[in-house]
Amino acid sequence: MALREWEEKVSQCIKCGSCQSVCPVYLETSQETLVARGKMALLAGYFSEALPADKKLYELLSNCLLCGACAENCPSGVKADDLIQQGRSLLIEKVGAAKGKRILDKNFLPFPDRLKTLRQGQNLLFKKIPKERGLKLRFFSNPKTWPALAKPFFLDRKDLPIQSDPLPALNIGYFVGCTTNYLYPEIGAATMKLISPIGKVTLPADQTCCGLPAFGLGDTRTARDLARKNVLAFSEGRLDTIVVACSSCAAHIKLEYPRLLADDTILMSKVQDFVQKTEELSQFLSKTSFPSPRPS
Repeated sequence: MALREWEEKVSQCIKCGSCQSVCPVYLETSQETLVARGKMALLAGYFSEALPADKKLYELLSNCLLCGACAENCPSGVKADDLIQQGRSLLIEKVGAAKGKRILDKNFLPFPDRLKTLRQGQNLLFKKIPKERGLKLRFFSNPKTWPALAKPFFLDRKDLPIQSDPLPALNIGYFVGCTTNYLYPEIGAATMKLISPIGKVTLPADQTCCGLPAFGLGDTRTARDLARKNVLAFSEGRLDTIVVACSSCAAHIKLEYPRLLADDTILMSKVQDFVQKTEELSQFLSKTSFPSPRPS
């Protein structure tokens, strides 16, 4: 989006306050700068050069879950979540903010072998969720309540049911995601038990992080690279559907992949096919006929 167009969209906010009642960050903090209309004012201040492009501005814009509740309830139709994410993307490049967080999202989450090394010191890994992130509000203050890296990771397991017997006609790709792969492999095992009787399940070895953590930071370049890798990973073979048990991954793929890869004309047909076939697990199961149980 051109800077002028972006500025015009920000100016459409009439500061009515409808976003206050639905913003989870504002409901926890009661800080005006952390609600959508406050962030629109911050961006307007940046455009008018009343506010500098600095790490403080980036930190304020980072206090947002990008949940979209403000956009859904805005009488003026302002897509504040999109504008806030674009602000992060601009500032992360201009002021070099979130370097430590970008290292995790860019250099570790997509690489299981590196995370296996980090697993040795995992008690330190989850203790430094940045205080300026809205995600911090979702966790308790006690580090003992935070999840530990699993051993083994889900995609390293050798006991997974891949297909039913006899083999149905449906070919199912399973996009695992970081939470299932690294933290809760039992979710992956339960998912496989549900979908393997329905069809042949494929777990592409080259699948990686969906890119949502990087996207949330404003690191659009990394998010785009990860999206491209996943599209290519699932383009091998003929899949009828791609199941995603993590709703955050599914929403990011469905909503953001077409925009992130809109300029990649060579990959466009594969992007469209990947997005169209992607289904969140509950949606997939709600319209699927299960095979009759075998007599005992």
